[in-house]
Amino acid sequence: MVKTEIAAWPITLFWFRRDRAYSVEGHAAGDHAHGLAIALDEDIAWFPAGALYVARGTGTHRELAVAHVAGPRGPLLIVELLTPWRRDGHRWERRHAALLSATLRGRDSATSQGASVIDLSPAGLSLLVNTAPAGSFLQVTLSALDCSAVLACEVTAVQPALGGHEVRLHFLDFSAESLVALHTVLARMRDTGGRRAAPLAA
Repeated sequence: MVKTEIAAWPITLFWFRRDRAYSVEGHAAGDHAHGLAIALDEDIAWFPAGALYVARGTGTHRELAVAHVAGPRGPLLIVELLTPWRRDGHRWERRHAALLSATLRGRDSATSQGASVIDLSPAGLSLLVNTAPAGSFLQVTLSALDCSAVLACEVTAVQPALGGHEVRLHFLDFSAESLVALHTVLARMRDTGGRRAAPLAA
């Protein structure tokens, strides 16, 4: 568990299911044995069983972490932080997206192709590929130096683009392990300071 200090930050919890985003506002009410205690502005009957994102602060001071809901404690919601706080790049530092190495593979296919990352968000990403992929469900491997994440995705759009095809994808697997792996890759991407990851073998 990643520890945090007590502070009355503005807090936003958000998560995704398919192409829908869910969020709830609140504020940090202090540390707890299981993580961070949050006072929510409204009652929420359901949270994802795997993991979600916690954003603290506002504007340019907003930071993001991956968390797991430990459960209610009286009027408070307790979340366990699974990653350190990182400054939120909104669309996760679009200017650095090209530093990621990406490989696209069909779920039941032994073939793969390299891809260039155009854009990346907490819900999905856009890739530039030479050949339009067959099928609607794919696996994308993202890599930055020695970190990698393999994510199940659904194709939402394919359109011609200069040099190939632009493929837009939504993430399907939002397990805690997947979110932590993705968060680690993105953090390493920011920390490289411009060093591109080596291409992955097909």
